[in-house]
Amino acid sequence: MDSNKKVPEVYNEVMKEYYGDYRAAYHPYRLKMDILNASFKREYYDKQPDSIKVKLENQPKEGYAEHDRILLNYVSSHPNSYIAFWNF
Repeated sequence: MDSNKKVPEVYNEVMKEYYGDYRAAYHPYRLKMDILNASFKREYYDKQPDSIKVKLENQPKEGYAEHDRILLNYVSSHPNSYIAFWNF
């Protein structure tokens, strides 16, 4: 019964790139964002003071800019990447 519900593993060139180079390129960014978000939640239990709320409101803008820089660098080094194309 469990084997019917199990999602088959797809392993092709795109997935090989995704789990290899692409995820490696974004690993430092994801790690930094995870640590930042966890520390805010642990420190303030979702009841942040106004000074922290302002920082959190600006965080997505800074995060998007960093994400875009990583994507641009990735596209530059992998110009034929389907994954990079999907992100545009």
